[in-house]
Amino acid sequence: MAPIRAAATLLLGLTILSSQGCAMASPPCFSRKPDLNFPRAERVRPNLTHGEAGRRLYDALVAGDRAGVAAQLRADPRLANLQVRYDTRGDRPAGQDGDLLTFAVTACDEAMLATLLDAGVPADGAAPGLALSFALLADAPTMAELLLRSGASPDPQKRGGVNLMREVAAAGQLGATMMLVRHGLDQQWVDRFGRGHLETALDMDRFQVADVLAAAGAPLWRMSQGNHMPVHNLVETPDPGDPAEAAAHARLIERARRGGRPWPPPPPGQATPDN
Repeated sequence: MAPIRAAATLLLGLTILSSQGCAMASPPCFSRKPDLNFPRAERVRPNLTHGEAGRRLYDALVAGDRAGVAAQLRADPRLANLQVRYDTRGDRPAGQDGDLLTFAVTACDEAMLATLLDAGVPADGAAPGLALSFALLADAPTMAELLLRSGASPDPQKRGGVNLMREVAAAGQLGATMMLVRHGLDQQWVDRFGRGHLETALDMDRFQVADVLAAAGAPLWRMSQGNHMPVHNLVETPDPGDPAEAAAHARLIERARRGGRPWPPPPPGQATPDN
């Protein structure tokens, strides 16, 4: 068994199941996203790091015992990196995931989340960005704001964590996008293919999300692998259909044409950094 790896895409998750296989209600603060891949107690508890001490801490957390959680973390600060393990030779089983902050967020327990942070649990969590990825999709933004104000990175993918903008864009969450931008989302970050957050949003036809990113400085004419640029997505999807998405699409084209750039842009096979 090896330590946790970052979850790939929360929106591919399944409804929570009990150990008997019966469907359970999603956490109350996720009423708009009930099908996220929430941690399942029957898959979490047997696979926690720190053995029996880890299980005692987990039990206190899910019971809402803030004083007990704080006391256990004071007695053994190493427990701050408690997380779920799985066999990395295969895919992670659904629901076998999480760390202390994630357990508090998915329990909709903001007071417990504050207790953990006050006790010294790093705001990025033992699984970088996982708790924040859930918090950004919750019905209210308060837990996400708390994590970000406490020092959580808006770009945990830089060190192997969750790509938050991928989750937020897939959900079409404008408020969460604005929150990440406000807390310093890196508009210049690109993956190994030269693609950044703007490209992710445009690939999903999330033009309103892309409009927020472009307004905050994400480059529309950045070249990535295959000589593809974000502006090519605007040409490839001429009619988004939804009126709000169409209006954002038009604003993006207007922004792309500023400065005398040619329009439409040259096809990917003919595009160069100069045109």
